[in-house]
Amino acid sequence: MDRIKALLSLREKLVRHRTAYKNGLSDLKDCYVEGENALIVEVQLNLISELDKQIQKVEDEIRMIIHSDDSLEVNYNLAKSVIGVGPILAAYLIAFTNNFINFDNPRSFACFAGIAPFSESSGKQKGNARVHPYANKQLKSLLNMGAMSAIRIPGELKNYYLSREKAGKNNMSTMNIIRNKIVFRVFAVIKRKVPYINHSKFAA
Repeated sequence: MDRIKALLSLREKLVRHRTAYKNGLSDLKDCYVEGENALIVEVQLNLISELDKQIQKVEDEIRMIIHSDDSLEVNYNLAKSVIGVGPILAAYLIAFTNNFINFDNPRSFACFAGIAPFSESSGKQKGNARVHPYANKQLKSLLNMGAMSAIRIPGELKNYYLSREKAGKNNMSTMNIIRNKIVFRVFAVIKRKVPYINHSKFAA
């Protein structure tokens, strides 16, 4: 599991560098004068291309490790069956739950991932909810991207998002609920050993 975590950490750094070069390229184009920054653009494009290759190499290695272990592969595929969970998020879930051994319920994992805010309350004084300071910020970011993806796919989560939006509910609150729904669904399919089925696909 440490090997997967190390590779995910490396991937995170490579993605961060690639994003920085892409942003730099975008800034250059905003003030681009024909021929003036040609070399800078060429070098950054080459670096982005090379980083793409290295990121793919790291992802291939992660998949190879997971597929070489039956128990990892089973849970990895079960996690990916949940709408909003892609290969990278599934790998993070496998790595940071120790293949769902270290967390016995989704609520404790939600707290670890920083999507279960706790209130600073004392007696009758009710404080504002905030995320635990030791929350895994990368997991939270990936779950947020998963939620953003899920609300674009026809199904219960998209319908839920649209209904709350129509009712004028707070968008951040809605997205956090969806992040939690994704986590709870993942833990449910792992426990049942049955892939998630999007029943909306079969609706008339």
